[in-house]
Amino acid sequence: MGIEFTSLDEFEKKMLRLAKKEYPQEAKKFMRQLARDTIKIAKIKTPKGPTGNLKRGWKVGKLYIRDNSMSIVVKNIAPHAHLIEKGHQRGRVFRTREGNWKTIKWTKNVAFVPGNEMLAPALKKIEVEIPQRLKNWITKMIQEVGL
Repeated sequence: MGIEFTSLDEFEKKMLRLAKKEYPQEAKKFMRQLARDTIKIAKIKTPKGPTGNLKRGWKVGKLYIRDNSMSIVVKNIAPHAHLIEKGHQRGRVFRTREGNWKTIKWTKNVAFVPGNEMLAPALKKIEVEIPQRLKNWITKMIQEVGL
């Protein structure tokens, strides 16, 4: 999943490139703040669960700078996060009393648990806010430089 900046005009795109080139630390701070805000929204949608590991598992990953683009990783380190996000099959593999794993064939008793999307709605919400945030950030950069 990614976010593209398509609603910016030419001047804003040039200013964004200039800001990334001249003020890389400020651009990195801006990206990290976007990632933290995405996590805040994702945590609201995340179910608590018995241990709370899923809710606490949201982390901001590495910031990548390639050519003329910047990207940052938002991830959940809980091993079952992808199952909760996308859904999973239930009742197919289980442990017997002896401690062995047993797999049953597909039957009508095997149910699919639908996913509880956590990250996708957060990304959609942040994507709507990004153009205004970028305009504010560029305006702040222009005022600091004195253009």
